Amino acid sequence: MQWALAYLAGAFVVFQLLDALAEPLSLSAALQRAVLVVVAVGFFITLVLAWYHGEKGRQRVSGPELMMTAALLVIAGAALSLLRPRAAPPPFQTAVAGDERPGIAVFPCENWSPDPDDAYFASGIHDEILLQLSRISALRCIGRESMEWYEKNPRPMRQVAQELGVGYLGECSVRKDAERNRIRLTFQLMNGNTGAQIWAENYDEDLSARDLLDIQTEVARRVARAVGAVITPEEDVRLAEHPTENTPAYSEYLVGRAALRRRTGEGFRTALRHFQNAVEADSTFALAYVGMADTYSLLYSYGLLPSSEAWSRAQELAERGLELDPTLGEAYASLGYVQMRLGWDYESAFSNFKRAVELSPGYAEAYLWHAYGLTQLGRVEEADPLFQKALDLDPLNFLIVNTLGSRHVVGREYDRALEEQERALAMNPDLDSAAIVETQMLMGKYDDGLRSLERYGQRDGAPTSSRLWLAWGLAVAGREAESRKILEATLGEHAERDLDPVNVAEVYVALGELDAAFAWLERAYEVRSKNLTNVIAWPQWDRLRSDPRFQVLAEKMGVPKAGASR
Repeated sequence: MQWALAYLAGAFVVFQLLDALAEPLSLSAALQRAVLVVVAVGFFITLVLAWYHGEKGRQRVSGPELMMTAALLVIAGAALSLLRPRAAPPPFQTAVAGDERPGIAVFPCENWSPDPDDAYFASGIHDEILLQLSRISALRCIGRESMEWYEKNPRPMRQVAQELGVGYLGECSVRKDAERNRIRLTFQLMNGNTGAQIWAENYDEDLSARDLLDIQTEVARRVARAVGAVITPEEDVRLAEHPTENTPAYSEYLVGRAALRRRTGEGFRTALRHFQNAVEADSTFALAYVGMADTYSLLYSYGLLPSSEAWSRAQELAERGLELDPTLGEAYASLGYVQMRLGWDYESAFSNFKRAVELSPGYAEAYLWHAYGLTQLGRVEEADPLFQKALDLDPLNFLIVNTLGSRHVVGREYDRALEEQERALAMNPDLDSAAIVETQMLMGKYDDGLRSLERYGQRDGAPTSSRLWLAWGLAVAGREAESRKILEATLGEHAERDLDPVNVAEVYVALGELDAAFAWLERAYEVRSKNLTNVIAWPQWDRLRSDPRFQVLAEKMGVPKAGASR
């Protein structure tokens, strides 16, 4: 008994030291777990030895004792191997070379509110802090998607800082007290190399839009001051501006932004409802109009709303946001996206993307959308530096990496395309693997590609797009009779309004029936199919490019110089 009590007292001291020294010494989680396992197993060794000694009180360790100790240590090692986490490595090295600006990565805000539903609110606060930091041109702020990846795949702070190439890390927590109408926001800035705290502050304020926005501005200014980033006078004015003084409107906006990021039909509908509530509460709230414009654009891009319903509404809302606040970089980016995706007005879109990053230099989405538009036009070399800037700001954003894969498909660099697409899938296992299958088929890996296509296209209740996709793959692989059978069955079972004309045309191109392909592309133009811009530069459509009808179609889409033969 005395042995056990003495051992427990010593273990208590070890645990206290471990807790106190873990952060200053940057002890890894694996090392801490190893110490805990060894101490725990050591306790059982102590009990066994005490039992073996009994009342003899012998001090020397005998041969049997050594065997028992060795056996228990083997058990400890086995336990440690089972307990060791299998954390996924970052999909690739993310540190940026050549950018001398001080960098900061802010982990998602923790929700300390009693109501779990307030997690949306905390997420919105995190977005707004990043938005303020992104407006400071002398600072490199890592985007939200990358930090959410690290939230799901925890690392020691020093490792996170090294992988992201930043010198500073931020942590925040939000506690919303609805009964007292108060909010408590805690923010701390740490040295990324040592983990030492540079400064921390508790903001305990009324739950009002003015106080919330003042807190976010103060955090951005203090971060910049602490890391030596100079804020220009123009940037300081923008930081201090309050997009709304209406607390219910601002709360609705924060929840809407968090819902929009889910990128699902339900998320889009939820976001739209909250943005509408924000506008009803404050009809001059520019950011809420931008949020609604983004929602309509994404509903179209995800095939959930036809162009006839989305286009004019999205453009009207984005222009309204700019009318209310001409200095809002996010509004320029939103309008540019509408012009590019729904209006096919690329030059106006590119101009607005450039203006967006002048006002918000850290807004990764503006760089991404600009790069995507150039890719769709086949101008991939121009897109490369924009992709790089987007990745510098948000290196673990699976949307950026997946779109970079598309750039390499358009560039006919299929090996590199597949590499980027597989990285994107590693970042987000829920990502649709359609791009990977398409690239496999273009590479001539028909067996791999067709296995996936058949799995998607032949299951019960498969959507028409999956069945047409399978028909395309079979035609590409030379199995034309099977392709025609699936195509004819699909056309016979579905009304034309239920089909994307571009998907049908793609099958006809693979079959070499160009007259039918152009007929379906004309229908795609009439309904402004979201996939029609793929025709301009993607390799699946190469057979069309020498046909005069292709140039006519390209000109109608506002791309007069597109489609030169490769």
